[in-house]
Amino acid sequence: AVDSAALAHREHSKTLVQRFQGGTITIGNQGIIRGGVVEKSMDATRNLTMTGGTVFSGGAIMPVSAQINGASVPGNTGEESAVYRVYLDADNELVCIPAEEEPAGILLYEATVPAGNTEATDPHLESVGLTDLRRMEPLYPQLMTACPVHFVGFDYDFDTPDYSLDLAIEDYTGSPFGVGDADVLSRAKNGFSVQHTGTADDVLVRWSARKLDL
Repeated sequence: AVDSAALAHREHSKTLVQRFQGGTITIGNQGIIRGGVVEKSMDATRNLTMTGGTVFSGGAIMPVSAQINGASVPGNTGEESAVYRVYLDADNELVCIPAEEEPAGILLYEATVPAGNTEATDPHLESVGLTDLRRMEPLYPQLMTACPVHFVGFDYDFDTPDYSLDLAIEDYTGSPFGVGDADVLSRAKNGFSVQHTGTADDVLVRWSARKLDL
């Protein structure tokens, strides 16, 4: 009787936490149609300059003006390289923040600052590496070549990836004609990847996964 009760408890717990899992994710959808090239400034200390262009965010297309000396790259007095990311924020202003912080808008570039790189040793960022991370979509909204993908990790792995999976879009920013679909791109025992195919932004997707034969 004790063994039966323990087995029933284990099966009940497995049903609660593993057989049925679910939650929500938000998929962003921003990028560059043209422009947005970031370069090092040669006439201001540790500054970055951006060319004007056209971007998409919030399900809308908007122009952005060139920004001369729009953001500064911090110095690094540490013993290891520091990584920063350059964004266009919600006001379409150029910002440079540590890579580990929450995204601040449309991602443009990554700046790698070597150890000991400061205003005194490198005022014009000659030793700082700039990596282009722009998502270029010149034909948006008619065609996108790199639809946004989000990986969802499970709290508890399934034993095999043949679980049932349901996705539903519950909210978004932009036109209802641009909602698109949320499609499963790949799946594994520890999670799955979702691709959003529309032009909307901030797409809230509710997901549920289930596998009864555990």
